[in-house]
Amino acid sequence: MESSSFLNIDEQPISIGQAVKYLQNSGKLGQFIGDILRQYVIEKELQTREDIAISPALTEQAIIDFRLKNQLTDPKSFQEWLQNNGKDYDSFHASVALGF
Repeated sequence: MESSSFLNIDEQPISIGQAVKYLQNSGKLGQFIGDILRQYVIEKELQTREDIAISPALTEQAIIDFRLKNQLTDPKSFQEWLQNNGKDYDSFHASVALGF
């Protein structure tokens, strides 16, 4: 069975199994799994509940407020911030929407 690369550090692949071992050794595996489960449950619940609708306008306003508060109104500086934080616009947008 071929090992799947989870991420690369100094051009060296780190497998998912090795990443799990690192999390386990650092005592953070439980928290990591808990975070994944929490996100999974929230997403599933949002998909099944018709009485919960996240307004696109509310999400966009929250993003605008975030950018103003953090002085990221310039598109270039916002893009740099996204890259420095390992995000793209779609993942940032999704995280803001899930924050409601």
